[in-house]
Amino acid sequence: MGDTRGFVKVFEKEGRLVGTYIIASHAGEIIGEAALAIKMKLTPKDVFDTIHAHPTLPESFAEALRDINSEAIHLPAVRDRIRKSVHP
Repeated sequence: MGDTRGFVKVFEKEGRLVGTYIIASHAGEIIGEAALAIKMKLTPKDVFDTIHAHPTLPESFAEALRDINSEAIHLPAVRDRIRKSVHP
C-alpha cells in the first residue's frame, strides 16, 4: 500500500446513511461497502457492528461512521487534541 493518507466523510439523515466521499489512493477498495450501505439504507450501527478485519482499508469507513457519535478509536493525533480541547 505505502500511502496511508486519505479521508472518509459520511453523511447520515434521520439515522440512516445517505452519502459518503472517500479521498484516498485506494478508495476503490472502500467504496463498495459504502455504496451497499447507502443502497440498503443501513444505520451507522448496522455497519460498524459488522466484523471488519484489522488492519484493512474498509475499516476506515466503519471508523468514520463511529465518529458520528465520537466513538471512533483510530483517529489522527491532531484530531484527538482538538476533540479533547472541545470536549474536556
